[in-house]
Amino acid sequence: MSCQTGILASEELRDFLAGCKGGHTRCVKVSISEDGPQPKLELDSHQGAEGSWEEDWCLPDMIDQDQPCFLLYRLDQRDSSGGCFRWILVSWSPDHAPTRQKMLYASTKATFKKEFGQNQIKEEVYANMREDVSLAGYLRHERAGAAPAPLSREEEEMLEIKQTEVGVDISVDSKHQTLNSLAFPFEKKTAQWFGQLLEERRRLPPDCHRCGPGDCVPGLHWCL
Repeated sequence: MSCQTGILASEELRDFLAGCKGGHTRCVKVSISEDGPQPKLELDSHQGAEGSWEEDWCLPDMIDQDQPCFLLYRLDQRDSSGGCFRWILVSWSPDHAPTRQKMLYASTKATFKKEFGQNQIKEEVYANMREDVSLAGYLRHERAGAAPAPLSREEEEMLEIKQTEVGVDISVDSKHQTLNSLAFPFEKKTAQWFGQLLEERRRLPPDCHRCGPGDCVPGLHWCL
């Protein structure tokens, strides 16, 4: 759990956030100002909506290369009630920014989300490279989020075992692997004996069903 800094939003920012959710604003940039006696979250800049959210994508133009900030970007999608628009919260924190500033923004993000309204934030994106805030970078982030999480080595082994198991789920429709037949080669003498036996069987009278020992075929104790 991160430690909160106690930095709050200025009155100007609060008023703007309260009125920017109607659909006319596309993007809002918020920075921490340390000009006064107490640091505050201040409205830095904002962009209006003109086209679709993809067409209006302007985040790379709103960031400073060395300065962290918060970016709110409005999508065209509304919440389940059909009322409020959904927003993306981007935490821009370049690697070469001063460590103190990066920590300050990280520990103030929860306060900013509360000021804006957490329920309206669809997702959060952490970005430390310029390409991360491009439209292509965001779409790549979306695809990565939709993809299943990578399996651990143990999970991969368990999945392989399940795929190779036979008859794990038992029901009236269960199918099991069985051998269709077994074939054993006969010796030549055995094959000749079976041939002779079948020949003798064909020579028996049609009404011979219950022969006693030796009655039909010499050396045999029953009829086939």
